[in-house]
Amino acid sequence: MIRRTSPQVAGFLRPDVFAGFGFNQLVTAGDTVHLAGVVANEGGMADLRIVHPGDTAKQLEFVLRVIEDLLKTEGLDRTDLVSLTIYSSDLPALAEAIPRVYVPWVGEHAPAMTIVAVPEFLLAGQVLEIPAIAHRG
Repeated sequence: MIRRTSPQVAGFLRPDVFAGFGFNQLVTAGDTVHLAGVVANEGGMADLRIVHPGDTAKQLEFVLRVIEDLLKTEGLDRTDLVSLTIYSSDLPALAEAIPRVYVPWVGEHAPAMTIVAVPEFLLAGQVLEIPAIAHRG
C-alpha cells in the first residue's frame, strides 16, 4: 500500500505549496518512508520565503529539524534514516557545516549519504535541499 501525505510541521511550508507544486512531502510504501526534498523555506504560495538566506549552516540546522519533525509524524526518528542526499550550491560552506551541524545531529546512526553540487535553486538564497529515505522496522 502506498500512502501520500504532507503533514503540517511548525515553521515549515503550508499545504498549498505542496498542491501548487504537485507533490507530497511524504510517500510511504510498505515500511519505507520517502521524504521529498526538505528545504529551508517557510510560508505558503503567496508568501514563500527562504529561512536564513545564503547561510548553509543555519539552513542545514533548519532542514534537519524539519526532517526530524516529519519523521515523528510517522512514528520514526533520525535513527530510522537509511539514506539522504544533500544538494548544495555552496560545497565549501557545506564542508564546514557538516562536522559542526550534521555529524552531532546524526550521531552513531549515520545513514548512507550522497552530496551533489547544483548551480542554483528555485528561490534566491536557498543553498541546500535534502530528500531522505527512512525505514520502519
